[in-house]
Amino acid sequence: MLALSAAALAAALTACGQDSSSSPTPDSGQSENSSGLQQFTDAQELANTIVTKGSEKGTAKVTWEANSQPGMECQVDFNSGLMACTSEVQEVVITDNGTYIKSPELARIAGDPSKEWLRTGGENPMEQQYDELGSLTDLNEVVGSGTTIANSTEEQVDGQNTVRYELVTDVQQAAAEAESEAAKNSYQLLLDNGVTELKSTLWIGEDGLPVKAEAVNPAMNVMGREIPETTVTMTYSDWGAPVQITEPPADQVQEMNTPSMPN
Repeated sequence: MLALSAAALAAALTACGQDSSSSPTPDSGQSENSSGLQQFTDAQELANTIVTKGSEKGTAKVTWEANSQPGMECQVDFNSGLMACTSEVQEVVITDNGTYIKSPELARIAGDPSKEWLRTGGENPMEQQYDELGSLTDLNEVVGSGTTIANSTEEQVDGQNTVRYELVTDVQQAAAEAESEAAKNSYQLLLDNGVTELKSTLWIGEDGLPVKAEAVNPAMNVMGREIPETTVTMTYSDWGAPVQITEPPADQVQEMNTPSMPN
């Protein structure tokens, strides 16, 4: 589930990684190596930097792809929580009024093919999956609850100097501290499937902003359906560039609140 992919890109209050080539000072969770890159051992310090730097920029382009679903390109306004995404098969827009999905197939199943946009509002796992896309607009979710830094090292990504962080998430802690009901349910689904730990990787550039993130969603059983292990990769670019996010016209929208719709 995409919700779990977003949540897995988190880090939390304390850090491991004491065997890293950069040794922290006793009162600091960060260091600066010979290349000038800031390298954190305290995940909260890393989290604070991402939130501060990202809020200053305000916007970015986020592209994600998974081994079991088409890629999606998103324009994100982090400060207002708005997002617009497109893929080969659908579009998604998130505004203050809800999450909207443009999908001819889902519109037909929902009952009115003439209204291609659907707004989520139900409690079934599929709708919660779409709703959790909104976590991509929250910089606090890039480094959130329940995760420690296991290791860090310098690495180039598409010609950019970055620090690569290996993160480990305690699912029990993340579930206990999740703010949204959908996130709590997603983590509970992991726990129900015997998953107590999630691993992810985050690359941070010289400007303190995310460049790339990768999360592995373990194989799970969801409503009797076996979901294979999925690796989700997200890339960040165009920080601070203008974005265009428009809510679909009301006369083209129907409610998705249909529990019988397929997952």
